[in-house]
Amino acid sequence: MKQMMKNRRKWAAASSLGLLSVACATAVACGDGASDGSLLDSGGASNAGANHTGANGTGASSTGANSTGGKSGLNLGLGGDGTGAGAESSGGGADCGSTKVAAEPPIVNVLLVVDKSLSMDDTPAGFATTKWQALQTALAATFAQTKSKISFGLDLYPYSGTSGEKPATCEVPTSDSIVVPVEAGTESAPLILAELEANPPSGATPTAAALT
Repeated sequence: MKQMMKNRRKWAAASSLGLLSVACATAVACGDGASDGSLLDSGGASNAGANHTGANGTGASSTGANSTGGKSGLNLGLGGDGTGAGAESSGGGADCGSTKVAAEPPIVNVLLVVDKSLSMDDTPAGFATTKWQALQTALAATFAQTKSKISFGLDLYPYSGTSGEKPATCEVPTSDSIVVPVEAGTESAPLILAELEANPPSGATPTAAALT
């Protein structure tokens, strides 16, 4: 009998604590019309001015809550629409741990080594233009999109070393000079197109000598 009375007293005490905890949690979460809604953020600073209005849970929101004590503010808007409009964190935490890196593209140099042998004057089956005309059209389109970013140069084979002169066989210059030196595309692109126009297909195909 005594044991039963002790158990009842323990149960009553536990029930009272449980009801008290629920009441406190409800008061913190929902608030009432007279509460200023001040809550603690993760750094210990209060979010003053977060008003939770509307005891019936309609239209309650947390607005203008400012966290000024730490890197981040724990802004709670409970009840109603659950919104937390205008919340700010002013502890410098927005950029915490971030690093800005500016990448710059490398300088790209391209030397075009172009076959201008007589076979480039052929029109392949199913095509409306010769290989040489197709090459000129493709390079013009490429230069239009890349000349401000890439440096270009030109070497031709066969090539006698004199612009406009038609090589008779597999000729390439004996010097290290090239037709158009590699330079900024804005400068070299028009020169390359002009050289292609001035040196139509002729001669044989000295590929090894050109690569050497």
